[in-house]
Amino acid sequence: MNTKKLSSFIISLFITLSGFSSPGFTADFPAVKPDKGLIIFYRVKKMKGAAIRFEISDSSKGSIGSLSNDTKIHKDLDPGNHTFTVRTPSVDGQDSITITAEAGKIYYVKGEILWGWPAGRPKFSQMSGSEALSDLAKIK
Repeated sequence: MNTKKLSSFIISLFITLSGFSSPGFTADFPAVKPDKGLIIFYRVKKMKGAAIRFEISDSSKGSIGSLSNDTKIHKDLDPGNHTFTVRTPSVDGQDSITITAEAGKIYYVKGEILWGWPAGRPKFSQMSGSEALSDLAKIK
């Protein structure tokens, strides 16, 4: 391929790709405040445990919301340690995660359902920004 054709191809590719938007939060989440952290909880749509709802609570602030299958919620955080807990009807249906929030940072926590009896049990996992953005792009 000669350089003229290669240059044309690269320019065409760049123009085409620039028309696609990358996953962002401008429409779904507020910008992180400079004096606060921001936590985003999410669950990707899956059949396993689809009917189970996560009731999330912050050890210092009480209930912060309910996370269903294929949903996301967010919460501003004061800097410092925050322990988030979720409970489900399973015999061992509890999990928690502690986040040390820093001002101006975003934290992503993925909720999943693992096998349990008589219902699935919850699992929290802190995710990197790139993994979370990929997952969040799949949520309606």
